Amino acid sequence: MSLFFRCAFSHLFRRSNGLGVEPWQLDSWVRMCRTLPEGEFSRSLIIQAATKLAQLEHEGQAYEETLERLADSYKELKAVQAKVAELSAEEARYWKTSRVAAFLVDLVMIS
Repeated sequence: MSLFFRCAFSHLFRRSNGLGVEPWQLDSWVRMCRTLPEGEFSRSLIIQAATKLAQLEHEGQAYEETLERLADSYKELKAVQAKVAELSAEEARYWKTSRVAAFLVDLVMIS
């Protein structure tokens, strides 16, 4: 076997082993990856997400728990975004009112 193929195989083995895929599982992983639909998300993003989920499960976090935490975080994000929008609008009204008040003061001072 040439040096190139040995290096390529070594790299493939390290990368797949890092994902928890044993060499005897590579064929089924390749078939599974090919069956993933190429649509809104690329196959590589789907595989990365699945790998991250597998890591979380390996660390003791259940799939359902992870989804629940994600849903809670999403709700919290939406609430914070709404509050930021509200505060931005309030700030804009404040500065608009301040400019009008400053203009009126200047107008009175000139008169």
